[in-house]
Amino acid sequence: MGFTLQEVLACPDVYQVTVVEIEEAIIDWNHRHFGELNGNALGDPRAVVVRSDLFDFIHASHERFHGILVDVDNGPNWLALDNNARIYSKPTLRAIKGILAARGILATWSAQEDRVYWNRVNAVFQETETIRVAETEPQPSETVIYLATAAR
Repeated sequence: MGFTLQEVLACPDVYQVTVVEIEEAIIDWNHRHFGELNGNALGDPRAVVVRSDLFDFIHASHERFHGILVDVDNGPNWLALDNNARIYSKPTLRAIKGILAARGILATWSAQEDRVYWNRVNAVFQETETIRVAETEPQPSETVIYLATAAR
């Protein structure tokens, strides 16, 4: 719904945000319906929308990113599409590390803890951290954000 993009764009140091979205309908909904809710985040000139599969984008990119946020499905172990498991694989984590700038950060959002994914992250990145976020609405729960820093 564009809330995360809105928060990223609120940071004065951000000069560009690349949003990778596979579904044309999601992009359209954000332009037509969610703009009022998210401060018209996609209308910000710093927001660049790329219609692509995130897996394909990561593996084909030659750009360097200071940060990459993976927010696909409900995380690595609660997939709407089985094919999305490849986004959370070791080869993709290595590819992400390869396109991160020095000291760049990977943040992976997950609706629940996933030790298997966490072990993969730790196998690829030397600096890692888990942040637990207590949610109160619509019901009490705890989401997890896995952070990993490219040490180069």
